[in-house]
Amino acid sequence: MDEGHVLVMGAGAQESALDLLLHKIAANGLTVVRGPDIGGHPSYAQEADAAALLVPSGAQGWPDSKQFDSTRFAKEGQLVYVNLGAVAPVPPDDGAGYFDLAGWAGDASAEFNRLIDHLRVLIATRVSDLYVWKLDTDQVHSAASGIAELQSLADKIAQIGDALSGDEERSRPLRETLDEISRTYRVVKSAVERFITAGAAPGGPEAQVFAGLAYGTLAQQIRNGRGHCHRIGRRYTRVGGLREGLATELTAKALKDIDETFDRLANADGDVFSAMDSLGYALTNESQVIVRYLLTGRSDQARQNIAGALDRLIPLESALEQALAAFQVVTSVLGYAESPPKEEKIYMSKLVFQGPVINSTVVAAQTIEKSQIAVKQSAAPQDIKDVLDALHEATKNLTSRLSQKDAALAAKDLKDLAEEAMSPTPSRPVWLRAADGLLSVAKKAGDTGVVMVDLVGKLATFLGHPLGV
Repeated sequence: MDEGHVLVMGAGAQESALDLLLHKIAANGLTVVRGPDIGGHPSYAQEADAAALLVPSGAQGWPDSKQFDSTRFAKEGQLVYVNLGAVAPVPPDDGAGYFDLAGWAGDASAEFNRLIDHLRVLIATRVSDLYVWKLDTDQVHSAASGIAELQSLADKIAQIGDALSGDEERSRPLRETLDEISRTYRVVKSAVERFITAGAAPGGPEAQVFAGLAYGTLAQQIRNGRGHCHRIGRRYTRVGGLREGLATELTAKALKDIDETFDRLANADGDVFSAMDSLGYALTNESQVIVRYLLTGRSDQARQNIAGALDRLIPLESALEQALAAFQVVTSVLGYAESPPKEEKIYMSKLVFQGPVINSTVVAAQTIEKSQIAVKQSAAPQDIKDVLDALHEATKNLTSRLSQKDAALAAKDLKDLAEEAMSPTPSRPVWLRAADGLLSVAKKAGDTGVVMVDLVGKLATFLGHPLGV
């Protein structure tokens, strides 16, 4: 079920028609999982791995939506209604996919082919995690609150500038800390502007543009470019560092206040900075939903999602502008020049569409390319970046020999592995799952696989998690 399956809720009196439909869908190479009858609840695995929820009509029309939970699938654009009755009922949800197969006997049918194409798009664009970040009001508010707190902390840091005047060595960590805050402002602003620009395009939304956001570096752009609290804390507390210089210049009360400020910054990964990560993931996931709508002919629904997203994002963009303006005043008062922002290079590969369906081999190649670019732009140690770069090249060679399904899975595992390797706080369970996935493919691939096994083992050693490979 790794690729994503079609989850089907039962239809009671239409059992024979439903059985025919499901076998025909399966005969087209799609995985179909029969869930419980209407009124029951699918298992976690059935729901988490599902790329679509297919709800067939019964003899009396559509089942009552209160009898099954379609909320998650409806929000993701993955809800599909199929009419199997004698008379075509009105579909209960305008935003869902609707297919009229009343009286269909399993023979060649344009409507059935349209259903298969629709399901393939949903599978190709599936969000792999059941519990994904949503671009809702709470998510944007969390990011805005984080920006406001960073602005307040930067203002407090500015108050100690005079105490370090003339001390070039000890004032350097202060400038570096301010750079961490500046980078956070700028990288979030850049990501938000990319989404707003795509959504406000004069010709209307294009699947190609949003695919670049959905399967590109939008989330990584924030994660790799924002500030990191452990670096801030280390600069402040190290021997001969910033705090030692301040201890002889500030009153006990002022030193206590600045200790609290830096302590807050040094522990901000868990909320302030991570709120920026979450916004990046939410922007990515929202883009995936929009792509899904556009590729399945539901442009009106895509526009509705974009309009709602822009309503929430434009005030955040304004808050970022104000925070940057205030920050520039702070650095000007201190007499510091901001480090020039790192050039953001956004590479986009053209997706190949086969009818309305994304070619999954192309998506795999694009996933690898985007991940490799993120590695090169990251602040990870050079030895780790070198191994990751070589691993990306080896995986490119390998995926050209794999089936579309295996290529997509290998690319996803490589992307997850690289993200964790570059993270200052890698998740061991995610790292091990991704590494195991790559190794399972590599060990079947001859000489190319041997290279990959060696590189994964080397990377594991660098990260302090040696593998028994």
